[in-house]
Amino acid sequence: MGVAAIVAVGAGLLWVNSKSVAELTREERIDLANQWFYLHEQGVPQEKVRLADGAYVRGEETIRIVGEPEYRFDVDGDGAKDVAAVLESTKEPRWQAVYLWTVTPESVTPVEWPASWQWTCAAENHEYSDGLTIWGLEKGPGIDVLRSAQNVCGADVGDVSETHAFIGMRDGIPILIRDEGLTRHATETCVGGEPWIRSSDTDFIDITESTTPLLQPRDGAPPVSGPDEDPKERYPDDQEPVRIRFLIDPASNPDPAYLEVHNGYVPAVVDWWSWGGCGWVPWDTVKPVIDAHTD
Repeated sequence: MGVAAIVAVGAGLLWVNSKSVAELTREERIDLANQWFYLHEQGVPQEKVRLADGAYVRGEETIRIVGEPEYRFDVDGDGAKDVAAVLESTKEPRWQAVYLWTVTPESVTPVEWPASWQWTCAAENHEYSDGLTIWGLEKGPGIDVLRSAQNVCGADVGDVSETHAFIGMRDGIPILIRDEGLTRHATETCVGGEPWIRSSDTDFIDITESTTPLLQPRDGAPPVSGPDEDPKERYPDDQEPVRIRFLIDPASNPDPAYLEVHNGYVPAVVDWWSWGGCGWVPWDTVKPVIDAHTD
């Protein structure tokens, strides 16, 4: 008969099983169904709480693991395989989020920011999936998340396309990686962030000289970044000038509740060499630019 094993509870591991430690599978050691994670409000982390048998209950809301967690991918580039799973809220308006846990032999650590999140209704008309789906990457580290191209629902939906978001890590923060690592953007979706569905009717305002978007809506977060190399060395036949630009929709008009949740930041478009993405900019900085442009 095996002995019960309870190991490194304070470090984040909870190994409870009737087997001996040597007999436990990696999944049993990690025990994801009883791990810690961070609640979030529209993608912004809140307090740290713990799952119990795959779910967390607060009032009338249940947040639960849906689908099969992934244990195959190294998300932070340390050479060790980590864990990714989709959590879903049952309370309207419902949402889904991809959560990450980094794993070492000593601990399992929840990543504070979700790798991706969206309102469940944003996926109602998808062709291939009915929510967030975790895929693998041929080239890592990171994961591939199939998600809605725009995180909006109902009458606001301008495009119901799905898109692949390649998510890696930088300074402990999930980031969107474009073109095999040339650029790193925020994981949030935004109007205009996907160039192939960017409306030609929107006259975006160039805010490149005013501010640099951040990877997350929090003071001190790392900035988005452009190429580490000149892409013309990789694509010598393309003669387009290489210039990263930051743009904002002149119709941006966040309400006070949105600004409170997002620490005073709003999404902006990162536009570079036909690739697009999003970052976070302080509303107090870009509002005067929008006002000057629209007066």
